[in-house]
Amino acid sequence: MRHIIQWNKKPLTSEENRIANFILAILFAIIIISVCTLTYMFNMYFGHIQIYCTDDFEISEYIAEIQRVPERVQKSFIINLGTVSIEKEAIEEHNKQTGTNSVGMYSFGGNKIWLLKSNATLHEFGHYVNDHLNEDYTARIESCYEKEGTQHFDSRALANNTKYIYVDGKRTVYLKDDEILGYSEKVDSYPADEYYYDFTQEETPYPQLGQYATTSSEEYFAEYFQYWIKNKDNTKEMEKLKKATPETYALFEELEDNDWGMINTLKEKILDKLVTIKYE
Repeated sequence: MRHIIQWNKKPLTSEENRIANFILAILFAIIIISVCTLTYMFNMYFGHIQIYCTDDFEISEYIAEIQRVPERVQKSFIINLGTVSIEKEAIEEHNKQTGTNSVGMYSFGGNKIWLLKSNATLHEFGHYVNDHLNEDYTARIESCYEKEGTQHFDSRALANNTKYIYVDGKRTVYLKDDEILGYSEKVDSYPADEYYYDFTQEETPYPQLGQYATTSSEEYFAEYFQYWIKNKDNTKEMEKLKKATPETYALFEELEDNDWGMINTLKEKILDKLVTIKYE
């Protein structure tokens, strides 16, 4: 044993040094090649948003909308193997069964988006974000909806205290006959003391979030997300939004600062470093 210890303490010869360095170089090269290969294979499988588009649609306008989605949300969508299908059949069947007129759908828990029109893209990705938030955020969203989301943000509801409203520059007047459907019956005149609002003007004193936002906390979040992304560089519109919905606005500021609540698990954090976003 003493001889072995003494042998180990002996310095390596130049020949032994060359062999050791050669072996280390080979091992290092193997590690580098393995990492590069695994990264390449990962990106071949995970590194792009899976988009299925039928011949009826121009995919570029949909990709342009997807690119507006925050990067961390896109990466989370990729990591969770999300897919975007741009086609008519599934949405038309859904509309037929539900009697609705949707232009987009999201499968809660399924990470799948269907699109008929590109302007529904941000709304449906809003559903994806909402679907992947933790319970604390979900509870806060529901609270914001109860306090602020049941307000109306479009022309029909702002005139909720009256039966009449202008809807075009010609001062055509419509009678409100339904809370949701709005103003459908045209009338020739209205009482002089009735309140009205002309929403044909370019500037409105409220955020045009849309009445669909009032139907549920999920739709409220999706509409708010779409409005936030579209108007985040528009100071006037964001000020209107903040004034009308201060609690929801503060929550969205927090979400944006926190990467929209995405990439939380160790697996997601590791894979997030490897993802390079592509659109295929």
